[in-house]
Formats: sequence, C-alpha cells, structure tokens
Amino acid sequence: MKINFINEKKATYSINMLCDVLGYSRDFYYKHNTRGVSARELEDVVLQDRIHAIWLGSRKTYGVPRVYAVLQAEGVKISAKRVSRLYKQAGCVSKHTKKHKYADLEPQNPAVPNVLERKFTVSAPNTVWATDVTYFQVGNKWAYLVVFIDLYNRKVVGWHVSKNVDTKLCVIGLQKAVALHNPPAGLLIHSDQGSTYTANDFKDSLSGAQMKQSMSRRGNCWDNAVAESFFKTIKTELDRKYWRTTEDLHLDVFSYIEGFYNNHRIHSTLGYLSPNNYGQVENTCVKGGTIEQYEKDTVSV
Repeated sequence: MKINFINEKKATYSINMLCDVLGYSRDFYYKHNTRGVSARELEDVVLQDRIHAIWLGSRKTYGVPRVYAVLQAEGVKISAKRVSRLYKQAGCVSKHTKKHKYADLEPQNPAVPNVLERKFTVSAPNTVWATDVTYFQVGNKWAYLVVFIDLYNRKVVGWHVSKNVDTKLCVIGLQKAVALHNPPAGLLIHSDQGSTYTANDFKDSLSGAQMKQSMSRRGNCWDNAVAESFFKTIKTELDRKYWRTTEDLHLDVFSYIEGFYNNHRIHSTLGYLSPNNYGQVENTCVKGGTIEQYEKDTVSV
C-alpha cells in the first residue's frame, strides 16, 4: 500500500514530496499515522488506487464521468461525488488543449448542399461518414491528418498522414476506408468546403465508389461537429505535441486510433462504450441479448 511505502521512505524523502509523487492525500496519511482509520477510509485507499489505475489506463485522459462509468461497469457501488473527491485526491487531471484548425485554401469548385443538416445520429453503420483534415507540428514544418468517421459508432474507419495538405491526402484516406469496410452504394460523405473536398479528383473518387456528398456551410464548424470533436480529442490525448519526423507522427496516430480509440476509448454518446464495442452490442441485440446485459458483461478498462 502507498502508506507503507511512504513510511519506508520518509527517512530519505519528505512526506509532502512522497505524497505528491504518489498522488496521495497528505491529510489521510497523517490521520492514518495518528489514529486508527475507519473501514470507509480504508475503502477509499483501495478505490483511489483503482481510480488512479483507470486514469493511467486511459492515457491520463479520462475525467470523472468516464472513470465513474468504468467503475459502474465493473459493478463498483460508488457515487459520482465520491469518485470526484477520490479522483482529485489521487492527483488525476484530464488533459486539455485549445482547438486549432489549419488555414485551408478556397474551394476549387462550388460547394454541394448540406444534406446531413447536423443529423449526427444514424441507425446503421456505413450510412454516413464525416471527414476533415487537421495539422500537427513535425520538426519546423507541418504534417496533416485526414480521418473518416462513421457517425453510427464514431469509429475512425479510415485515416492517412501526409506532409502535404492536398486532394491526394483525402483520396488515399477514403480509399483506405473503402478497402477496409466495403460500404454499400449511397453512403453519404460529409465534409467542410475545403479545397481538398471540392476538387474534381475527390469528387471522382466518390462517384467511382457510388457515394453521395454533403458539405457544411462555409465557416460553420458546428455542421461538422463530430470530426471537429475528434480532432480536439486526439490532440488532447496524444502524449506528444510535436514530432521529429512524419513517420514518428504516423506511428503515434496509428497507436492511438487503432490501439486505443477504436477499441478501448469509451464515449458518452455511445452509452460509455468504445466504437468497436458499440457495434458488438448491436450484433448481440440482433441475436436476442440486451444492451444492458452486454455492458455488464463486457465493458472494462
């Protein structure tokens, strides 16, 4: 336990420093060493350690609501207020960042209508994919990431990293998504009015895959809120904020999207399930199960 470790090391290091490093409450430490502690206080120690572990497992990104959801899924009977208190005492702080957007060029061709009209909830996979492009600092230059997100389960179905922000970036990202998921004809692709999406090459790629196109109103980020939200999330939750090479960025994006985001990161929009788990819930329901039972049986850190 942390208390025993502090007692072992306090002759070498200050108690305040040990508590700070371990994310441990000084008040609780002194209470423990001056009198007996209650059963609830001892339970707090165990819960605080578990909360800290969940936070670390989320790459230090989960706030109180998501930590609370994980504990609930594990069958832990605890109030949100208590989670909030122990979360702070454990030294957990969710990452935050300001939202940025790269400066795009003017559209090459006239924009198409906003068919989606902010209807971000869809009932089946491969019905609507939202897409956008953002940038990251690589050395003293920039590199760019395009993503395609399925609005059904918020899964990143395709992505690509490039040194250049051009139509080829978006075409390759789309090709990857199509190759992996083989969507049916009629899939709607929603984007902003950036030049990469109004270009003839991109429109030709959509036509070749029998896809329809929708675009946000000019300068209205809320029309593509799902993609914008994802970029805020990934820029917050990636451990690094700049990279030495584009290859380094590619590896980190791959690890984040394929290793964490799609498989493990829970979303409040999805009832605190990950994108991949949300799809499995739907499949389970078709076979006669229930979402509630599936959450109880399968949701974990």
